[in-house]
Amino acid sequence: MNGRELVEDCTRLLKVEQKVDTGSNRALYPVILVFFGEKTQPFVSAVRDTLEDNWNNSKFLKYLSIVKDGDGFLCRDLDGKGEGSDPERFLEQAVVEMLATEDYVFEDKNRVKFEFILCGEDEDGETYYRLMLELNRSHSYSVLKTLYLMMDESDKEKKLATRRLLSYITEHRETTREELGTVYLLSNYLKNGTMLKGERLRLNYRLVANIILLGGNRGAGGRQEKIQAVYQNDCIKTAAYALVEKQIRNIAIVSLLGVMEALEDQGELVFGPDPTRNFAYTDDLKKRLGIQPGRINCLEEIFRNEIAVILPRADELEGLPYLSEKDAKDVHRDKNINWNVLNARTGGNWELFYQSAFEEPVAKKMADPVFQETCVKQIRAAWGEKLGYFDAIYGLKDGDVIRSVEELESVSPRRGSDSLEERMCFEAEDKVKKVFYEGMRSLLADYLRQVLREAERLSADYEKLLSEVRQEDMDDRMEKKTIERYYRNIAETFVKKNAEKELRQVFRLGYSQEAMAEAVRGLFSQLIRENEVYSLSFEEEREQRLANVSDEERELTDTNELEKEIEGNGRLHWNRFTYANHIRGTYYLVNKDAEYAKRLSGSVEYSLFHLNRKDCIEKIAIYDLDPMNGYCDLIEMAGEMQ
Repeated sequence: MNGRELVEDCTRLLKVEQKVDTGSNRALYPVILVFFGEKTQPFVSAVRDTLEDNWNNSKFLKYLSIVKDGDGFLCRDLDGKGEGSDPERFLEQAVVEMLATEDYVFEDKNRVKFEFILCGEDEDGETYYRLMLELNRSHSYSVLKTLYLMMDESDKEKKLATRRLLSYITEHRETTREELGTVYLLSNYLKNGTMLKGERLRLNYRLVANIILLGGNRGAGGRQEKIQAVYQNDCIKTAAYALVEKQIRNIAIVSLLGVMEALEDQGELVFGPDPTRNFAYTDDLKKRLGIQPGRINCLEEIFRNEIAVILPRADELEGLPYLSEKDAKDVHRDKNINWNVLNARTGGNWELFYQSAFEEPVAKKMADPVFQETCVKQIRAAWGEKLGYFDAIYGLKDGDVIRSVEELESVSPRRGSDSLEERMCFEAEDKVKKVFYEGMRSLLADYLRQVLREAERLSADYEKLLSEVRQEDMDDRMEKKTIERYYRNIAETFVKKNAEKELRQVFRLGYSQEAMAEAVRGLFSQLIRENEVYSLSFEEEREQRLANVSDEERELTDTNELEKEIEGNGRLHWNRFTYANHIRGTYYLVNKDAEYAKRLSGSVEYSLFHLNRKDCIEKIAIYDLDPMNGYCDLIEMAGEMQ
C-alpha cells in the first residue's frame, strides 16, 4: 500500500462514517430511469445513490437497462425483477407497476417521468435515440421524457461518434418535435478547461440525478418543488454544476498527516534523548539486554545449557597422572597451585587433558552449524522481545552498544574450593568460556547490525509513505486552512493520549511497508470512531469547525465555499456557445433551514431548491441551446468540439 492508496482507503473509511438524512423528501411523480447501452452501466450507482440519498420513496423508482442485442434488444430490470426483448412492452409494464403502488407513494400519478441516459459515443447511439422517440407516444397519462446525452471528449474517436449523433439529432429536429421531450447535452470537457476522467465522470451522472430532483420533489410539510426551466418539450439544454460537500478527502488527508507527523514527534519525545536523565539511552539499552562488565546474560545461559554440560566433572580429574606420588601430594596440599605448575607436575598431562576434554569438544561444538543456528535462535529469543524500533534508532545508531559487545571479554567471578580438581575445572571452564565469547561476539554484533538495518529500512519506508501522503495534499484553497487548523489539533491530541502504545503498533520491526500502512490505517480508523466530528453532516461539521474563527474569516470562508462561480463548470466547452446568453435559471439545492442556506437566501441571482439533506450544497444552472424562435444547429454551435 503506497501513500496514495492509504489516502484513498482512509477517505473511504471516513465516507462510511457519514450520516445522511433524506427526511420526508419524495419523488412527486413515478420516475423510470432507462440506461441505454453497456457504456452507461458503470454509472448506474452514481445516479441511484444520489436519488436514494434524497428521496425516501426511491425504492419504488424503476431502474432499467436497454442494450442492443443483435437485431433486437435485451431489456433488464436492474433490481433483478425481470427481463424482456420488447422495449415498448417492458417500459409499459414498469409504468403499470408504479401506478399500482399505494396512493401515498407518489402524490401525482397523472404524469410519468421517463429519464433516458445515453453515452454519445455509443456505436448504436442513433438506434437508441430513435427508440427513445418512439416509446410511449400515446397514453392516458402524461409522459415527461428527458434524454441525457453524456459526451466523452477525451479522444478523437469518441468525439467523432458523438458528432455523428448530434448531426442526426439536428437533421431530424423538425420531424420529431412531438416526440422529443427535453435533451440535455452533458460533456466531460468543462467550460473552464477541466476534463473529467475516471471516478470524476460520476459527477456528471450525479448532475443527471440532481436535474431529476429539480424536476419534481415533494418536500417536508407537503411542499411541492418543480422547476419549470428543467423540462420543456422539444428543447435542447445543457447545465453547469458545482458541488460543495463535506470536504472528506481534505479532512482525511489533514487528519492522516496529523497522525503520521505526530507519531514522528512523539517517537522522539517518548524514546529519544532526554537531557533530564542522568544516564544515556545506550546505558539503559545495555541494561535491558543484560550486557554487563565481563558477561552477557544470554551468552551465559547458552554456555550453561549447551557448553557446560559437555565439559568433564571434577571427579574425572582424579585419575590425572603425575610424575611422582610426591608431586601429586604437593599439588593437592598447595591451595594456590596454578595452571603451569600443575602442568609441570603432571608432565604436560594436564594440558593434554584440557585440550582433549575441554578445548576440542568446545571447538567442535562451536563449529557445528546446528549449534550456531541454535545460538542465533536463542539470541533472537532473548533480545528480540527487548529490542524494538526505537531501541535501534536511539540506542544502536551511535555504535556504542555494538562496540561494547564486540570488545567484551568474559570475566568469570572467582570461585574457590578445597578441591584441587574443582578449582582446576573452574579455571578450565573459564578459559573455554573466553573462547566461547570470542566466537559468539560476532553473532551478537551481526544481529544488532541486522536489527539496526531493519529499523533504518522501516524508517525509510515510513518517510516514503509520509512523503507520498503529502504529495496528495495539493488543495491550497482558502477554506482548507480552517480544516488544517481544526483537524490537525484533533489528530495530535489523539496520538498524544496513548503515544507509546500507538508508536509500538506502527513501528514494529519486521513490518513491511504494507503492514506499517495497515497499522496507520488502523489508527486512522480508531481516530474517526473516537471523535464524533468525523461523522457530522456537512452543516454540523462546518458550524463546529468555524465556531471559533473570526467573523471576517467566517464571511470570507462563506463566500469561497458557498457562492461558487458556476459558468466555468458548464458542461459544454463549445467555441460558439455563450453561456450568459442562454441561461434559464440558477438553483442551489440546499436545506432551507440550514444556517448556510440562510446566508444564501435573498439573492435575485438564484433560487433555493429545498432538500432535507444537510451533507452538501449543490449549485446548478440550466441553459437552453435553442434560440428564442427556432432550433439550434448543434454541429455549427459545437465548432470543432475541441
